[in-house]
Amino acid sequence: MNSGSYKFVHFCALCRKKKLKKIFSLKPIPFGEKYFLTKKRASLSKKVSETVSVCENCKNVQISEIINPKDLWKNYTYLSGQTNAIKKHFKTFSGNIIKKYKLNSNDHVLDIGSNDGSLLKNFKLNKIKVVGVDPASNVCRIANKNGILTYNSIFNKEIASYILQKHGIPKIITAFNVFAHTQDMKNFLDNAKLLMDGKTIFIFEVQYLRDIIEKKILGTFIHEHISHYSIYALLNFFQSNKINFFDVKRVNIQKGSILGFASKDYSIKKTSIFKKLLNYEVKKKIFTNKKIKQSFLFIEKNKKKCQNLISRFYGKTITAYGAARSGPVFSENYNLSKYIKFIFDDHVLKKNKFSSINSALVLPTKCLYKIRTHLCFIFAYLHQKKIVKKNIKYLIKGGNFVSIYPKVTLISKSNYKKFI
Repeated sequence: MNSGSYKFVHFCALCRKKKLKKIFSLKPIPFGEKYFLTKKRASLSKKVSETVSVCENCKNVQISEIINPKDLWKNYTYLSGQTNAIKKHFKTFSGNIIKKYKLNSNDHVLDIGSNDGSLLKNFKLNKIKVVGVDPASNVCRIANKNGILTYNSIFNKEIASYILQKHGIPKIITAFNVFAHTQDMKNFLDNAKLLMDGKTIFIFEVQYLRDIIEKKILGTFIHEHISHYSIYALLNFFQSNKINFFDVKRVNIQKGSILGFASKDYSIKKTSIFKKLLNYEVKKKIFTNKKIKQSFLFIEKNKKKCQNLISRFYGKTITAYGAARSGPVFSENYNLSKYIKFIFDDHVLKKNKFSSINSALVLPTKCLYKIRTHLCFIFAYLHQKKIVKKNIKYLIKGGNFVSIYPKVTLISKSNYKKFI
């Protein structure tokens, strides 16, 4: 795979069988979160399609287009510590894990895909040794600067062996939203197993297919999210690789995720909530082609609603709020891109740069009041209520927000109180 390229795969990321069956296609979007110093460079952003498929063997749901990792993780702009909800989630999670597994200063925690070290920071504050590994060099620099030992690498056999030699067996291995990014899951798990003994607990967080379907979470379909997991598919995967997947906990991160717990120790019994959620998936057939396809018929309806709003504001200034990773998914599939003049966001790595969405300049959020904006689509849909509350003055002065999730809704001075 050459730089700037991608490949279309015909095999499952979990079981490696060539039994992927196409469910539907989403519109091509720019890959990765890329922001540019010039408008011309932004206009050259390459777009790659998204083919959503299901494996007929193990029932994993995935995207078939795999981006070159060198391009995907270069100049990565997502920082775990930028969102208060994530920081609070990490603090609660780490506190529970320290208590449940009686961690002390003799233990160490490894975080795969550790980003800026926000998760590991909570363990370190409790005198527990920590190690991180992440493929994005810029976020690794931030983590190391903040005192979180982080190795800049794809998680492969070489780095796993080095960590084992240098630091020994971790008591806890975490992988938050990394499973979704991995195209060869067997290789990933084989490397993790090198760092596990019978006492090691492997804990991962992924967006949950059930929530994606039932809550219509279109925003999760970005190229770095290769797989969208059900417990059923994950159980098949862990069983085939001789790992005991024994517990799950539902969390509301990204509108619907699960924490999964696994171990080499098969004496650990599966929890009642694990069995309950698994039985629900089987009963409702959430991982079937038909179920998933029916659940995403809303895309065309929302696209029409967006176009109706745009026609009402024809000739007016149309913008977006939030230079979010999911922004291109909505802008392309709802046919919004060519109308977006500016995007408002305060992210230090994005503002005053040009987006891949219509080469729109990213401006600080205070500019919402300086530029005469008539219609503003909220791309940062996870934070839309906070955004509306923060900018009631904009609405009072005659501006309009558009919520794009879970359904397209015009928010104005006449109805914003119902929305918040």
